[in-house]
Amino acid sequence: MGFTVVLADDDEGMRLLLKKAIEKNEAFKIVGEAADGKSAALLAEKLRPNVVFLDVEMPEFSGLECAARIFDS
Repeated sequence: MGFTVVLADDDEGMRLLLKKAIEKNEAFKIVGEAADGKSAALLAEKLRPNVVFLDVEMPEFSGLECAARIFDS
């Protein structure tokens, strides 16, 4: 059984780089991507991934604020 993943970064190029690196490992499946903290928190709440990669500085919510919201949900 693999791990489901959500990527969150406001830099599209960085998301693409992370996506390519993560997809090389068959144990991980990317189930969602977000360009801001608010969208990331909503995706995590909806999809319940095993892993969430968060950029620290994002619009709407920072990565730290997003992480707090995910843990509270």
